[in-house]
Formats: sequence, structure tokens, C-alpha cells
Amino acid sequence: MYGGVDWLASFLGFVFTLVLGALFSSVTGLLLVPFGFSPNFSDGQLGASVITGLAVLAVLIFLTYFFGGYVAGRLARFDGGRNGAMVLAWTFIVVLILTLVTVVFSGFLPSGIATGVLNLAQATARAVSNLAGAGVAGIVAAAVAVLVALLGGFLGGRMGSRYHTEIDRAG
Repeated sequence: MYGGVDWLASFLGFVFTLVLGALFSSVTGLLLVPFGFSPNFSDGQLGASVITGLAVLAVLIFLTYFFGGYVAGRLARFDGGRNGAMVLAWTFIVVLILTLVTVVFSGFLPSGIATGVLNLAQATARAVSNLAGAGVAGIVAAAVAVLVALLGGFLGGRMGSRYHTEIDRAG
């Protein structure tokens, strides 16, 4: 009767994740790019700067989804962990919807918007190609990123729903 997925709460957690991810990635980029840290797989070797960049990226992904999961868990009264994990599911759902809308309606978009969407799609394809070109290391990096996001969302959701549990115990 109680519990389950609260779709609105998990979607609002996803929106918070988007905003916070943009903020975190811009600040991290401003701080780390001047030092030469970047997750670049193009040469096929994992140097110290690539490993450092990947570690920073993993922390960034974890914190972003943790706080998004916290929002989802705080808004959902029960099953905070499940709603926090749904933040990652919303990420895949929204990416799929935007891809389908772009494919179907690309001919109807104004030229500036169509060019921007095309550039974004090409940049995403290049990033996926770089990961695939890195072989096993790229596939492992992508899988670890998804697992870190799932763990962050779940733990954030559990932390967010803790408030309701304490209130229920108190009275």
C-alpha cells in the first residue's frame, strides 16, 4: 500500500541532478583543466593524469546523483533508496526521449537549433567512440560511471527518506 516509486519525486531529483551536475562540472573544469587533468582515452594508455581525471569524475558523478537522490528521497515519503535510484533511470529515459524527438522532428527545427542539436549529437557520438576505442578500459569506465551514479542515487535517497523515518518514530 505504501512505498514504491514516486515518479514526480524522482523526476524532481533528476532535475536537481541536472542543475547540480552542470554546476559541479563547470567548477571542476575551471579548476582541473589548467593543470592538464582530463579523461582522455585517445592514446590508449592510462597515465597519471587520466587516472586522476577519472577519479575526480567518479566523485563528481557520485555527489551529483547523491544530492539528486537526496531530493527524490526527501520528497518521497517511503522507499527513498528506490526513488533515489530512479534518478538514474530518469536520465536514461530523458536521453532516449530527446534522441527520438531530435530524429523525428529535426527537419522542423530552425536552422540554428538544428545545428546545435546536431553538434551535440556528434559530440556525444565522439565521446562514446573514444570510450569504445579504448577497449576494455573504456567499457569498464562507462560501467563504473553507471554503477557509481546508481550507488550515489540510492544512498542519497536513503539519506533523504531518513527524515520521514525519524518523524514517524517520534510521534
